[in-house]
Amino acid sequence: MLAPVSIKGGNMKKCLKAAQIFSDNMVLQRNQNVFVWGEGRKNSIITVTINGHMVKTKTIEYNWSVEIPRMEAGGPYILTISDGVDEIAFHDVMIGEVWLAGGQSNMEMELQNSLNGMEEAHKADNKLIRFYNTAHIATLEEKDLEEEKKSSWKIVNSCTAGEMSAVAYYMAKELQKELEIAIGIIDCYWGGSSISCWMSEEYLESDMNAQIYFEEWQELVGEKSIEEYEQEVETFNNEFQRWVQKSESLRQENPDITMRDIIELIGNCPWERPVGYKSPYRPAGLYHTMIQRVAPYSIKGFMWYQGEQDAGKADIYDKMLYKLIEQWRTEWKDDSLPFYIVQLPMWIEKGAEDDKSWAVIRDKQRKVVDTVKNTYLTVLIDCGEFDNIHPLDKEIVGHRLAIQILKYNYKYKELYVEGPKYLQRDLKDDKIVLYFENVYGGFQVRGDDKIKLFEVASSDKVFVEADAVIVGDTIEVSSKLVKNPKYARYGWTNYGIVNLFNAEGFPVAPFATI
Repeated sequence: MLAPVSIKGGNMKKCLKAAQIFSDNMVLQRNQNVFVWGEGRKNSIITVTINGHMVKTKTIEYNWSVEIPRMEAGGPYILTISDGVDEIAFHDVMIGEVWLAGGQSNMEMELQNSLNGMEEAHKADNKLIRFYNTAHIATLEEKDLEEEKKSSWKIVNSCTAGEMSAVAYYMAKELQKELEIAIGIIDCYWGGSSISCWMSEEYLESDMNAQIYFEEWQELVGEKSIEEYEQEVETFNNEFQRWVQKSESLRQENPDITMRDIIELIGNCPWERPVGYKSPYRPAGLYHTMIQRVAPYSIKGFMWYQGEQDAGKADIYDKMLYKLIEQWRTEWKDDSLPFYIVQLPMWIEKGAEDDKSWAVIRDKQRKVVDTVKNTYLTVLIDCGEFDNIHPLDKEIVGHRLAIQILKYNYKYKELYVEGPKYLQRDLKDDKIVLYFENVYGGFQVRGDDKIKLFEVASSDKVFVEADAVIVGDTIEVSSKLVKNPKYARYGWTNYGIVNLFNAEGFPVAPFATI
């Protein structure tokens, strides 16, 4: 029997209840044991039934948890939980595939705010795509837990689709079409969050590199009193609500208005919350208030789109991502759960210096995927918008995630899903010969005949722009400024124009030979 999973909170009555993530319309993971947990009266016998399966357990310190044996895809079913006195029944339960979508604002962007999203939402109607928006709560105090009670599984239709993660929506839509079973998405993200928010204090403290997060947080909070912080939060909430009301008024006047138009009319949404002891941005904050609220709900895998907020600490991002993957897999009791990492696209703020920090983040993401089993990189080097950190085209992100997931998790082996990936180099006189995999029918240069974004350096590691020539499935790079080039790199910039692809339309992934 499983050790009970604690539902943390305030002084709640210990009557029979399931964790908030269990509700009508939920999707349970097929072909895996399904974890169900909750609270109950002390020493009571809990019986859970679904689809001919019955599992019993006993409460320990008011908590209980069970494992339902694996089931094939199907439904709808009714899941019942009873303690002999009370009974809970969840209706319209489907068995299918469940994925968690995590990260910050680009994963959070709702379908209705994305490119062509309102049109897509209006026509959305698929009872086999469902989603659960994990409550955005910053603490586990009573008022936040009351807010959490509003969360439940929703079926995608024209009334609900708009509030779903755009990336997750497009991924789920494609998956459902191919697999022809129910797809469930657990949306678990918070705009502006650092990777440090999503791990426990213990995991962060176990790595010396993470100490900077605690130090910087303490410096930000300083001697701020509770009263000062709460006043700042009230001011922020008022400004945020005013912006929301203005944007909703614009939507009512013109249902087809785009987010870009809204921003042009009323400015950007205020999103950076005040810092303080209850801030969701504190190290480990969202681990407690979001991750622990949904783990270990049985899932197929994770999608992670994050890194923008950590560009200032790009050099240690790989260390943090290793820790995140390790902890999340531990929380879900499976050290091999697939992890799909969305590589940062192109972006730079108007007038800003290109400090290469996003290039470093991309390389750290690549490094993690190259060294951790069952991790995959969704390359977006050909995507992004100048001076807009929130690119509106989320369909391409969802599509690339979907085809990778279909290939690597559902054995659609015939799919082409990636662009050319650097393998090795040969030094040849005044040139470097670069070898690639996934060339798929040859390299293609779009638009300008000159291949962009290659650089070379000698042993001094000072990189300069390079000329690049396609020779079969290799690329030769050189520069008149570097007589004996030793190193090469590609796409090493926060923002640039990509024009090198394979015949299947996927961009060359950024890399550095150093």
